[in-house]
Amino acid sequence: MKDFDEERLFSSRIKDLARSAEKGNICYSDFLTPAERSLVLCMKELAGICRVSFDGGYPEAERVRAKFLPIDFEYEVDSPVFAVEISCRMGEFSHREVLGSVLGLGISRGKIGDIIMGDKKCTVICDPGIASYIIDNLKRVGRMGVKVKECTEINVFETENETITVSVASLRLDIIVAEGFSISRTLAAEMIRGGLCFVNWIKTESPSNTVKLGDVITLRGKGRVKLSNIGGQSRKGKTFIDLLK
Repeated sequence: MKDFDEERLFSSRIKDLARSAEKGNICYSDFLTPAERSLVLCMKELAGICRVSFDGGYPEAERVRAKFLPIDFEYEVDSPVFAVEISCRMGEFSHREVLGSVLGLGISRGKIGDIIMGDKKCTVICDPGIASYIIDNLKRVGRMGVKVKECTEINVFETENETITVSVASLRLDIIVAEGFSISRTLAAEMIRGGLCFVNWIKTESPSNTVKLGDVITLRGKGRVKLSNIGGQSRKGKTFIDLLK
């Protein structure tokens, strides 16, 4: 995810939150990247100390907050995320412009989750503590004036997903990555070994790993695919699969 010193500092912060939860407190991290989520999932020292779950506002969220609860905690807690809707009557704005304008208010990246783009509007998921600040102070995105309001529920705008059907010799990770992202198998293997591939948010560096039905594969800089169906076999013995992009 980062260099060794940054990773060690991040791990230390997570352990501090876990120890606080062990003492009976409810704690939340900042919004985590997929790589940071992967690191939390792999921290075996958290087992037996607290309960850890993730919340990004909706099931497919990429950036999420880790929630640390005492092991014997039995009550519901409020979601650690909030959402504001940004809209404009004229023109379109990009994800980059929205993020830049929000961070330009002096807000750190760790307080902002996913930005879900729609038609002339978007939903910004954020830390509840800064929602009112964004609503009161964000007046422009790029050159366009905008209106900002609270979302009573997180609005995941409809997007058109693409399903591709291919036949593969096996369900090896490098084969699925190559087919799902339209790259060569050699490049797929190199990117996997280089730590750029995540299966169900966990970094996976072995090209020979087997992909299972329902697995979500993220390739840094390329996007995300899900193995949504495993079908029958072709006459040549290859397996038909569906990949949802």
